[in-house]
Amino acid sequence: MEKDKKQRKKDAPEEREKGEGELERFRRERDEYLDGWKRAQADLLNYKRGEEDRFKEFTRFYQESFVKDLLQVLESFDRGIASLKDDDEAKGGLERIRDQLLTILVKQGLEEIHAEPGSDFNPGLHEAIGEVEAGHPPGSVAEELRTGYLLSGKVIIPAQVRLSKGQHKESQNKK
Repeated sequence: MEKDKKQRKKDAPEEREKGEGELERFRRERDEYLDGWKRAQADLLNYKRGEEDRFKEFTRFYQESFVKDLLQVLESFDRGIASLKDDDEAKGGLERIRDQLLTILVKQGLEEIHAEPGSDFNPGLHEAIGEVEAGHPPGSVAEELRTGYLLSGKVIIPAQVRLSKGQHKESQNKK
């Protein structure tokens, strides 16, 4: 038995080195697995974020398309209302329905773009349809032909306008 103890004492440093080597190998494997798991976790989070972004973009596209379709209905109401006489009973009802529709659209983030005569032309908000002689500075808005619309701050339909050429020389001389 004493021989075994002596032999074990001799073998102890070798076994300790062997054990430490295995322990180091296990630590490296553990670190590799942990790093792989962390990368997989990060990939999953990036995938989820990407899917959320794609879903938001799809929703915005669908909302914009749907609102544009409803704006055609709104403009039909405007044309219908404009064709009726002021004393026509139907005019008031159509105006109320139009206002309800506009209220719903405003709740969805819709804003009207108006171009006041004499205001500066803004190519980001306005679409120039032509030019007319007007008492406004050349290049400014002479008249609005069609209301434009923003949806959540993005122009979906620019306001259609005619630009001013300025006043004709004969009309300037008459002043």
